[in-house]
Amino acid sequence: MMMIQAGDVAILHWEQDVRIDTVDGFKQAVWELREQAQKQLILDLQGVQYLNSLSLGIISETVVSARRQEKEMVVAGISETVAEIFTIVKFHKFIRLFKQREEALAYFSHGQLQS
Repeated sequence: MMMIQAGDVAILHWEQDVRIDTVDGFKQAVWELREQAQKQLILDLQGVQYLNSLSLGIISETVVSARRQEKEMVVAGISETVAEIFTIVKFHKFIRLFKQREEALAYFSHGQLQS
């Protein structure tokens, strides 16, 4: 796990599969991302092949609570396996998803924040 600041964007790079033994660390890291001063947040999952159901709840809860703080969190670095999971749970309906971190950074750099 690595927290990165890229100008007005805070990025959490999480590269470990999220299973029962890593979910607590994932939760703490995602919540730390939400508490960053920046209003634009990227959860970068490059390298992650598996997310358990608890981690899906953590992501969706964090997206909603970030919006209450007038922030936007997007998810980037999505593998084909994780994309399948996100499709099943219909994450694309309320979270912006990007295959690469660079795409998410470009999204934010163009000022396309959701209202």
